[in-house]
Amino acid sequence: MAQTPQDNARIVKVPPRVIRQHGTWRTSYGRILVSLEQAKHLSEHTSVHEDFSRQGAHTARVVIHPNSSCVPPYRIVLDLNLSLNPSAKITYQETIPNASEVFSIIEQGQLDDLLRALEDRTARLTDRDEEGRSLLNVSQ
Repeated sequence: MAQTPQDNARIVKVPPRVIRQHGTWRTSYGRILVSLEQAKHLSEHTSVHEDFSRQGAHTARVVIHPNSSCVPPYRIVLDLNLSLNPSAKITYQETIPNASEVFSIIEQGQLDDLLRALEDRTARLTDRDEEGRSLLNVSQ
């Protein structure tokens, strides 16, 4: 039986392959972290030599941690989405030391102590550790 052009044009969807790259630099001003991610959508007919630069989604995150002499300590996060509709988001995040009491309360699962710290305003739900993890992320 002869194949029709429709048979040859059939494309099988394959889950996207994600490529991640990370880098960290120390400067006299602080630490810079860069994360790049690309999700490539491939089909069974995709050639190995095909240019993938226009396929899939590209995202980048740049995190700037100024030297610890800053009060209060903070980090700046720049998220870039380089899809068909490019967007950028800049976030200022105050950070607290990883050894802060609120993180030990969270790690030990002491809910009453956490509620008391939130009521006394010695802790906030928006608190982040030095890596930018929120209280919820630390609790998992």
